[in-house]
Amino acid sequence: MKTKLSIYIEPELAERLRVEAERTGLPYGELVELALKALLDEDGGPRGSRKAMRSGPGAAHEVARELRAGGLALLAIADRLNERGFRTSRGRPWSVMAVSRLLRQHVSDTTPHSPKTPGRRSR
Repeated sequence: MKTKLSIYIEPELAERLRVEAERTGLPYGELVELALKALLDEDGGPRGSRKAMRSGPGAAHEVARELRAGGLALLAIADRLNERGFRTSRGRPWSVMAVSRLLRQHVSDTTPHSPKTPGRRSR
């Protein structure tokens, strides 16, 4: 029994699959199915780290936060996020600055803001 599945394929990947379908003569749908099989394990779950396969802006932050807590430098975190297939919100690979902003942004989003107190003025 086959189950119908709707998935979103990034335009860049869709184009690569289309070109490969033309090159090999295989139907596009069959190539999509092969690509999915390469990403899924025998149980139908994602291959590799399940956390790395989750989508959404919080998933990259969660992985980055765990790596930072483990003592990794920002460059190493960027490399790991890129290796695991994460991209920034603009679809770009992670850089040191992007990781720094990600970690800083999420800290400020979750930390309650203290009321501003007047400071000393320098003369």
